[in-house]
Amino acid sequence: MKNIATVLCCLLASIAFVDCSNVELGYTERMQKAKNLSRVINYIIKDSGYDIMARPNDGGEPVDVTVELKIVSFGEFLEARMEYSMDIYFRQWWVDPRFKHNVDRTFNIAGDATKLFWTPDTYFVNAKLSVYHFITRENMRIMIWPDGRIYFSTRITLTVQCSMDFRLYPMDTQRCPLVIESYAHTVEDIRYEWKSGKKGDGIEVVSERIAQFELLEVKKDSGAQSNSKGSFSSVKAWFSFKRRTTYFFYQSFMPTIFLVIISWCQFWISAEAVPARVSLSVTTVLAILFLSSTINENMPKVSYMKAIDYFLSVSFLFIFCTLLEYVIVLNTEPSNRRKEKKDTDDGHMNGHAFRERRGDQDLENMNVVITIMDRNGTNCTERHKHGKHFVAEGDTRTLYNSDGSYHRVDKWSRVCFPLTYALFLIGYWLYYSYVYNAL
Repeated sequence: MKNIATVLCCLLASIAFVDCSNVELGYTERMQKAKNLSRVINYIIKDSGYDIMARPNDGGEPVDVTVELKIVSFGEFLEARMEYSMDIYFRQWWVDPRFKHNVDRTFNIAGDATKLFWTPDTYFVNAKLSVYHFITRENMRIMIWPDGRIYFSTRITLTVQCSMDFRLYPMDTQRCPLVIESYAHTVEDIRYEWKSGKKGDGIEVVSERIAQFELLEVKKDSGAQSNSKGSFSSVKAWFSFKRRTTYFFYQSFMPTIFLVIISWCQFWISAEAVPARVSLSVTTVLAILFLSSTINENMPKVSYMKAIDYFLSVSFLFIFCTLLEYVIVLNTEPSNRRKEKKDTDDGHMNGHAFRERRGDQDLENMNVVITIMDRNGTNCTERHKHGKHFVAEGDTRTLYNSDGSYHRVDKWSRVCFPLTYALFLIGYWLYYSYVYNAL
């Protein structure tokens, strides 16, 4: 038994030694390959006469550059500047025969390839600002395969120009491009194409969450752009953004509708309450003007009417018409007031105009109420016994019936204004809802 145990222990020790030797050999072999590959790449770049300024196949066939976008997120949309931003990983593949080697290993480092060897002079045509990321170091990756294929990936934040159309704002859909070209090489030197694959087929969107927009679709295009300097190969990405209307409904449309409704309250205020009605009309006019300027302060000064401008303009017209309606009320005398004036004689007493009527002899000792206005503008009521009675015309309220029967314009307005505005709202929302859903 002791001999068997000894044999087993020796066998296990031999196996463990062999495994450790294999692991160490494998590690040493990998390290040796890495060192050899690093020497090969350094030799190609530094000692083989590699020209960083010359493209692959210089003077021959153009370099085919395959590109891919991985969009991490979309940033802020600035309508006033007609621009939007995005954070992307921009990836490029091409073949440089000068990097062919016989080491069975892929060269993989983090660094700026533009400082080491030739890279395509790719740029974003309609980008206003492009920022590379350098925290904690360059967010760039280089891979070189034995057959000379090169992969170069960078992380970039772009601020891109977009020619937006605001005729349907805020029920609009914006279609914004991202154009990629070579800065100096024409189609005879570089040709661009989108990478084909399962993940987005050249464009992958990681997050579609945008505060005010919904990403409807992403389309690709490729071709050549010609100018006075030649024809340049390009690829385009088209992003369709549909604006979310919930924010604007609560921040723009609802306050405007409430202002219009508040302006109608003066139809139920006595026409004799001049300060109250005028103050309400002027306040609502100023309020909707302020609201309109606030809504449009972040918008570009375009030469056409936007959808929200039509809404604000019609709402302002309704509020302004309430002020005009009161002017009509003030300048339209009620019939009972005209009839009363026919039977009166004008007179003057203490700076006030009075109407005097001769009473019957039986009413000579009757109590009479005289209403006058003192110097402070307050009403003073006195009761007298006299053969005549007087009604003061200095206080205009004595000329109006308390039942409001003379306010026929106000009565019509109480119905016509809400009904007309409701019809406008129905037509407005039906039309723009149809257009919004059709886009």
